[in-house]
Amino acid sequence: MKLQDIPARGTKGLSAMKVRSYVLSTKCTRAWPDRTRVLCCVFLGLTLATIGATCLGQASLPFGVSNLKHEKLPADEATRIYFSACSHVARAIRPENPPHLRPKFVLVLGAQDNQTVRADGAAEVRLKTWNPAAFAEAVVIMAAREVLDSKEVTNLTRDTLLSAQASVSVSDLKQGR
Repeated sequence: MKLQDIPARGTKGLSAMKVRSYVLSTKCTRAWPDRTRVLCCVFLGLTLATIGATCLGQASLPFGVSNLKHEKLPADEATRIYFSACSHVARAIRPENPPHLRPKFVLVLGAQDNQTVRADGAAEVRLKTWNPAAFAEAVVIMAAREVLDSKEVTNLTRDTLLSAQASVSVSDLKQGR
């Protein structure tokens, strides 16, 4: 029998006290504390997740942030740019089976210059202020570097220089060099 099945008034002379006593002793309400605990845990979990996301804000970003000068950073826009750049680079490298690119770096806001730095396994995207175009370019560079390791980059750089030195421009030929 459920609470709504108990007559509200007058039938068989049940008083409010007897109704309460009956309801508390039935099997259907013995599970209520379990349901209450589950609901409280779910509510508490959702509340803590919301507070954590609000307070930490940048914890959900796919990259680290160093923002000592407290520059404005639109986290949603930065995240969209990051995933879009990774997707485009992956499809440009291998359209038929794009790799899963997720470069790890720290976005440094308030830097002296806009630049992309990668040394000793650590990577940084340094921006003076938030600039979507500069950030997109940096993420494209970082994603492309994820496909090539540092040895491959060094070999490609050397091959590029050797190829450039081995070729002669038309103007050089005219000048007799």
